[in-house]
Amino acid sequence: MAKNYKGPLLFILCGLLAWAIVEWFRFEEPVITITNSTSVQLFRVSIEGEGFNAWVGGMEPNASRKVHVYPMGESGVKVHYQIAREMKDFEGGYMGPHEHNRTNVIIDNDGVRIETKHWF
Repeated sequence: MAKNYKGPLLFILCGLLAWAIVEWFRFEEPVITITNSTSVQLFRVSIEGEGFNAWVGGMEPNASRKVHVYPMGESGVKVHYQIAREMKDFEGGYMGPHEHNRTNVIIDNDGVRIETKHWF
């Protein structure tokens, strides 16, 4: 009498596929999108946090840039930029390591807003 191994084998393969998908989402690095919502060009734009520092450079009005970051743990987000002749700094927001999240940094005429969206 022959045994049917298709059921258990299919179960194991589906489990491995589900595990691979979960691991892919878990280890995708966070992305920060910086948006210049002012009517003037920004200079010397950079962001930093626990374990990361990213230079963005100059940004035209209404421009956006995406930066992949690798925080070393839970981290705030610091934003540095020059508008006209004045250097400005802002610290706020929150992001965690290995989370499938997206952080938006919006620089407008009123200052800086940081919004983090967790996909899971």
